[in-house]
Amino acid sequence: MSIGVPGSDVNALMTQIIKSYGFTSDLEARSDPTDVGIEQVLAGEVDAVAILDSLRAPIIEELAANPELKLVNLSRNAALAFEIGYVQPATIPASFINLTKRLPAEPVMTVAVDLTVIANKYLDEPNILLIVEQLNVLDSRMRLPSDVKTYPNIEGSQFPISGVARDFYSNGIPTLYKIFPDSLIAWLWIPLARVVTVTFFIWAALRFVLPYIMKVTNPSAISERGLARLERRLSEGKRLSRRQIHHLKRVVAKIEARKVDPEQETMERALSLLGRTDSVVP
Repeated sequence: MSIGVPGSDVNALMTQIIKSYGFTSDLEARSDPTDVGIEQVLAGEVDAVAILDSLRAPIIEELAANPELKLVNLSRNAALAFEIGYVQPATIPASFINLTKRLPAEPVMTVAVDLTVIANKYLDEPNILLIVEQLNVLDSRMRLPSDVKTYPNIEGSQFPISGVARDFYSNGIPTLYKIFPDSLIAWLWIPLARVVTVTFFIWAALRFVLPYIMKVTNPSAISERGLARLERRLSEGKRLSRRQIHHLKRVVAKIEARKVDPEQETMERALSLLGRTDSVVP
């Protein structure tokens, strides 16, 4: 019998079913992927394949319609479900899979696993916690999302794992949610935390990044660190190179070219208009 790869949901469930029925010594279990198991049962290489899927899945209808195959009852399914714990007894009604083809022809007893998928990535953190709390009440052993080799397992899922749910199952309810109501956190704390985060980044940019840019774009083309380095060179008895002297002269020339006193310029223009040639020296 093909029961799926280790760590998968179907493998975990079938391992417990085989153990519960006491078939461990009479049954050879193959741990192949489900699609491989389906190919094997169609080719007659195995006697049975276990599938954990929706009854509306196309592969279920295809296999149920194959005259060479048969849906097998899990006898005493209520007792089986009770022993396993996380499954429920279920009966597939006659013709439930396909009414026109009468698939299955007779009711089939089995067990079912409840599946909950939370796929909205924009769900607020308080709502995620409320949902996982309720899931935990329904089954305290449930881990959704869960890691490999735990049940249920979302290995191969196309949905991203919720970090909020993972933290909940690892550490329980965060202290913040124990102190404040969920609604208060959703409408006040989370937006406030985002505002504080953005404000911190703006402050850091103004405090560290902007001064650095101002130094880089300094019109005088020399920084305080550069001046200190040249001063230290002279204090050590070393002479400045021709390139350094030329650079300093350019710095002085640029600063002198910009050093214009607006008040003195206004005074000189006013005196000129009055016909006076004298100037005021500050």
